Order: sequence, then C-alpha cells, then structure tokens
Amino acid sequence: ILGYSTVGMAQDWSSSIALALGQKQLKSRDWEQADEQDSIGLIMDFQRNNLPFSIAVDVLASGVDKSGSADPYEGYTAELHLGLRRSLALGNSGFQVYGGAGMALGHAEIELTNPLRSGDGRGVGYWAGAGLRYEISSRFSLGANSVSPSSTPFSKSWVATLPQQPHGS
Repeated sequence: ILGYSTVGMAQDWSSSIALALGQKQLKSRDWEQADEQDSIGLIMDFQRNNLPFSIAVDVLASGVDKSGSADPYEGYTAELHLGLRRSLALGNSGFQVYGGAGMALGHAEIELTNPLRSGDGRGVGYWAGAGLRYEISSRFSLGANSVSPSSTPFSKSWVATLPQQPHGS
C-alpha cells in the first residue's frame, strides 16, 4: 500500500486512505495467459473511536494488456469491498497487523486470441484479507497486504502509509 492520508470527519471518528500497488493472480483455467495482472486500489478505513474495529471500504482494479504481442490478450477486473477491519499494534515494536472480511462486488472482462474467446461478467461474493505495517515515523509507514476475494485465489500489494489519526481533536 502506498500513501496513506487522513480525511476530516466528526470529532469521535478517525479515518485513513491508503494507495495499494501490487499484483493479482487469478485462476489460470478461467483466465489462461491473462491470469497475472498488475493491480492498484484504495484501501479505506472509517472508525468510531470507541470501537475496536473499523468499517472497511476498498476499491481495487487490476489488468493486463498484451494486445500488441504476437499472442495478444487482455484481462481486467474491478472490485468494491465493504466490510469490517481490525488492527492490532505489536507492543512498542512499530509493527501493526490487521485483518478484515466482508462483501465483494466485482466486474471482470477478458479477451483472448489463442483460443479465441472473450467475455465479461459481474458478481457478488466475499473477501478476506490481512496485512502488516511498520511505522517508520509518526507520519509514515510501509507494509504488505494480501486479499482473497471469492472470485480470485490471491492478490498482494505493497503499502506505504501515513498513520491513522483522529479528527476534530
């Protein structure tokens, strides 16, 4: 995840927005050569300060475009995740682990030439994910994130964030 900022909210809420950059690996029998895609997304948390969990809202997209190659193919996915996420600090080490789960709304498109095939679809499923962050300073951290939506076996990304902060204080 790369880049994390806070968003102004009511005094008893805190929020965070992180940019995730990574790689998505899809089921190869469904996606054939378009099964490994670059991914980008926003990982957002909104937490009422007296609750141990946050509301998770993630927007993710992935794609591969080899339309100019000798064996052209294209594949794209888009997902919206809604759910809950829990974060825990690991003592005073600067490390923080987090996990979450919820509902996933997805859209996918594929176009292959060998064998000649194309299609698109939409669906509803679930997602579950976990991550680890290390706080480098009071304003910046780095980490890794892994998500497994019901439609794909694995997606991973690297994270650089600004720490979550309360608003209105």
